[in-house]
Amino acid sequence: MAVHTLGFISLSDFSATNNVAPNNKNGLTVGGTEWGGMPPAGTTISFNYEAIGSLNVESDYGYFTDDPWNPGWTGAEWPQHKQENTDEITIGNTTHATGTLQLENEYEVILSGDDGNDYVLVAISAVTVNPDPAGDWDYRTGPEHGVIGFTFQGPWPPEGTELTFVQNVDGEQIDWDNFVPDDEIPCFAGGTLILTDRGEVPIDDLRVGDLVMTRDNGLRPLRWIGSHRLGAPVLMLKPKLRPIRIRAGELGENIPATDLVVSPQHRVLVRSSIARRMFGAAEILVAAKQLLQIDGIDVAEDLAEVEYFHMLFDRHEIVISNGAQTESLYTGHMALQSVGKAAREEILALFPELLTADYQPEPARTLVSGRQGRRLAVRHAQNQKPLIPAAP
Repeated sequence: MAVHTLGFISLSDFSATNNVAPNNKNGLTVGGTEWGGMPPAGTTISFNYEAIGSLNVESDYGYFTDDPWNPGWTGAEWPQHKQENTDEITIGNTTHATGTLQLENEYEVILSGDDGNDYVLVAISAVTVNPDPAGDWDYRTGPEHGVIGFTFQGPWPPEGTELTFVQNVDGEQIDWDNFVPDDEIPCFAGGTLILTDRGEVPIDDLRVGDLVMTRDNGLRPLRWIGSHRLGAPVLMLKPKLRPIRIRAGELGENIPATDLVVSPQHRVLVRSSIARRMFGAAEILVAAKQLLQIDGIDVAEDLAEVEYFHMLFDRHEIVISNGAQTESLYTGHMALQSVGKAAREEILALFPELLTADYQPEPARTLVSGRQGRRLAVRHAQNQKPLIPAAP
């Protein structure tokens, strides 16, 4: 059985306005009071960002659901499938041992953020279970503990976002993968300066149709740009998504001109005699995370959250970002699977050929694998050679 880690905020770390009387667990419970089926207009919630922790749930199914009990039994009820705690959980003054609570997706609440986005809050409830004496399964003994805390399905709101109630629904089946968004594709962090026909422009300000300077094809129109924010809970649960910071001058002389922050998978251009000997190519593209052996290239642990941007052109291009040469979005199969459903539909509408079974985009340069990229970085570090030597 798999163990799934969720971001988690306990009940005591939530607050709400316009609370109403309890209504059979049909609304958001905060401070011992539950929202009813339809809270008053303007009901808002907030939570203590610093109190965000994690909740580990062991499950034998691919989703998190409400009432996972085997119907038809009288007396003790056996779970239809497991959703048990793998860590101690304290509810009130009682600490519950590992494997003694069945956790449930009690209900979901749709919230509107003042950042213009909607968020799905998931209420987690708990019921006590005890081991089956026969050793076959655990069974329900009660009591029901009600809602013990919350998580979010999909993106978490940035710290300080004002959240307003929109509607709530009964607990549904939610795939475990939906709780923590994954992103393994190349992205620029917000604020990155991209060279365009207007000079350097923050990537946040670029729009479809803007002319961006490319290494191989001059000024090219931007066909698609997308972004998404990873908040502190996601970066805590998925540290592999933390951005990489390349300090100014660490790729070569004045390259980048200022610190460059990119996603771990974002590839940067390397041009060196070591690369030529290893790969038979004058220039190659290497993922930033493979270059961590180089001094001045590190995981940006100090960033509590990050907004990632993706740029797409008619072909894979090399662009100038903070003075360094880096890639645009490469439309390989894995990248398209990682951008999310809405973004994928937008991209496929622009480039329907990507649906062709034998379609293979042409990379702007040789794409180096992870193991080879790490070997390259080690050799550069050992020989104290820049990844991009100064022009003669």
